[in-house]
Amino acid sequence: SIFTFSFKEISKNLGFLIKIGIGVILGVASLSKFLEYALTASPQPVFMFFFGLILGSIPIVFKISNIKKIHWPEAIVGLVTLCSMIALFFLSPPPPTDETTNSILFFGISGFIAAGTMVIPGISGSLILLYLGAYKPIVHAISSFNIQIIGIVGLGAICGILFFSSFIHWLFKKYHNIAYMAVMGFLVGSLFKLWPGIALDISSLLSVCLGISGYFIATLLQKE
Repeated sequence: SIFTFSFKEISKNLGFLIKIGIGVILGVASLSKFLEYALTASPQPVFMFFFGLILGSIPIVFKISNIKKIHWPEAIVGLVTLCSMIALFFLSPPPPTDETTNSILFFGISGFIAAGTMVIPGISGSLILLYLGAYKPIVHAISSFNIQIIGIVGLGAICGILFFSSFIHWLFKKYHNIAYMAVMGFLVGSLFKLWPGIALDISSLLSVCLGISGYFIATLLQKE
C-alpha cells in the first residue's frame, strides 16, 4: 500500500534521523529568540530572505526534475497548483493566537503537513509553516518554551513523516513529471505569500541584500 511504511527502513536509518532531529531542535531553539524578534521588529528582511531562497530553488528543482518536454496535463497541473496557492494567499484566515481546541488542532495539522512535505524536492518545512501562518506562533512557542504547543507540533511532525514518506515516494515514481510540475506551481505561487513589498528606506535595502543572499545560498547548496 502507498500509505504504509517500513519499520525496518526506519530502524535502519534511526541514528541518522535522530541526529537530524537533534540538529533541527538545537538550531531552532538557539535562534528562536532572534527569529521572534526579527519577525516582530523587522519582518520584511526575513520574508525577503525566504523569498530569495525559494526563487533560487525554482530553477534547481526544474533541473533535477529532468523534464525534457512539458505536456498539457503537466502544464495544467502546474497552473492549477499555482492558482490554488495564489487563491489561498487571499482567502486563508489568520491563524489562531490562543490555546483553544482550534489552535491546538491548527498547530498539530501544521506540524503534520510541514514535516510530511519536507520529503518533497524543493519544499521546506519553514516555507509550509510560513504559508500556513504558523511559523511565527511556533517560533514564539519555542522561544517561550510552551510545552503544549511544542509537543503537539512535534507529534504532528512525526505522524506527517510516517504517513507521507511512502506516499510521496510512490507519487514521484509513478507520476514523475506531474508531481514535479505541481511542486513548481507551489514554489512560484508561494512567492506571492513571501513578497514583503519594497519601500525606499534602509529596511528595504537590507531586504534586497538578504533576498539576493538567499538566492545565491540556494544556488550554492545545490552545487554542494
